[in-house]
Amino acid sequence: MKRIACLLLCLILLCGQALAAQEDATLEKQIENFRRDHGLTEENFAFSFYNIDTAAQVSFNADAFLPAGNVWTLPLHMYYYEQEELGAFDPPPDDPEYVFTIGGRTLEECRYRSIILNDDDTSAQMRDDLGSPLQYRVLINERYGGYAAEKLPESYLNDGRYSAAFLMNCLRYHAAKTELFQGMMANFRMVQTADGIGGINRSYNLSHIRGEEDGWICDVGQVNAPQPFLLAAFASESVGGDELIAELCELFCGYVEEQSGTIVPTETVRYSGQSRSDSDFTPSAVDPNDNSELMHWLTIALSVTVAIGITVAVVCLIVKYRREHII
Repeated sequence: MKRIACLLLCLILLCGQALAAQEDATLEKQIENFRRDHGLTEENFAFSFYNIDTAAQVSFNADAFLPAGNVWTLPLHMYYYEQEELGAFDPPPDDPEYVFTIGGRTLEECRYRSIILNDDDTSAQMRDDLGSPLQYRVLINERYGGYAAEKLPESYLNDGRYSAAFLMNCLRYHAAKTELFQGMMANFRMVQTADGIGGINRSYNLSHIRGEEDGWICDVGQVNAPQPFLLAAFASESVGGDELIAELCELFCGYVEEQSGTIVPTETVRYSGQSRSDSDFTPSAVDPNDNSELMHWLTIALSVTVAIGITVAVVCLIVKYRREHII
């Protein structure tokens, strides 16, 4: 009897592993075809993809450090939100009237100018308040980037370039603490555009931060598809830039839809030019209309239910087998 149970368990595990391997191979093949069809090489393209539900990941040229534009402000604001949560900017007991400022502006004013107004000078002031540019980059890598110190290239330390792997580590850290960063992403969503990741022809709720620099487009974000996923991508404008990143994101949308058995009609969604006012700015608050985390947990609950169903079916087969052979 124990042998039968063990054999059934092994069969289930082997089927699961074979299916996962087949899925990975299918995705890798799609990426290979995508690169071939668009003439993509390490000279003009890099990306990192991560499926939040299944932990499946695939990448290309992800350790190349490339121009990221203002995407560098993502880990900057993540750090300030975390420090605020930890009480780093609270007034000391002996000075309850103290207000933390950067360059004479409150933290909320700096966030507004940096994110909503895209004020590079304010972003640089926020960075410089943490030390020199080199000290800041070492700090951010230690906190979010995940690279060993000896692996950091001069293009990052001196020039402030980023890699898809570095930015993916930032995204995964953010995804693990969505409640803490909801106010931050609500503000980034106020200014996100219909370019890059925002150019997909699907009605999914998404958050993305786009930058352009020296002929490169960098876009990072989360797409709340049937299986939510993270994407960090670089594309040279010589191979399509925004359009290429949108097409890459479409590929991953189709992939997770297929894996989840969900058919979603395409719908052109545009975020640029949306009306907004200063009152829309979210000062360290939770976005009440963001249901992405709820959908994420519902998906997990459904997966657990399916797993329990399979387990019950196996147990029933074992019981039936025992009854038949005992009789």
